[in-house]
Amino acid sequence: GRYEQAGTLLKKIIRQQPDNYTARLNLAVVHMKMNAFHEAHIILSDLYDEQPYNTDVLINLGITRIGLGETAAGLDLLNQAELRGFKKPFELYFHKGIALSALERFDQAKLAYGKAEAIDPTHEDLLFNTALLFDRQKEYATAVEYYERYLKQTVRFKKTDNRQKVVNRVRVLNSYLASSN
Repeated sequence: GRYEQAGTLLKKIIRQQPDNYTARLNLAVVHMKMNAFHEAHIILSDLYDEQPYNTDVLINLGITRIGLGETAAGLDLLNQAELRGFKKPFELYFHKGIALSALERFDQAKLAYGKAEAIDPTHEDLLFNTALLFDRQKEYATAVEYYERYLKQTVRFKKTDNRQKVVNRVRVLNSYLASSN
């Protein structure tokens, strides 16, 4: 698809211009979009060695480390990007929320997701992840609110396994909440 084509083009540019920072960063992002975190990590590690204070490198390397299961290290890189004034705060707070939730630092994850939500309150993945977080914390009424907002954002005919699972989970939680009142 599109990412494969972009990757092919970027690799061609890099062969001709091996020091092209933008092409290398974009290739790493393409790898990330394709869940090829190992390949992205190799490129981003080289870029980090060259520019350790570059916030684009810090955030993408942080996300890659999270994708590789190195959550604490990824969170540290996201925190460094935040301290240096990363220019895309939604992406920063969303991925901090993911990392903090994975590390079971739930109150901090809620704060990070809340900051991301203030920037983009309709982001499907954010709504879904926030619902999961509240569900996991047994805050079922709030979880249902986020699940329902997620369902409203997803296109009805979109091919997704999550949609029916979410509908079923909302039914279960609503039944539970009705029986406990």
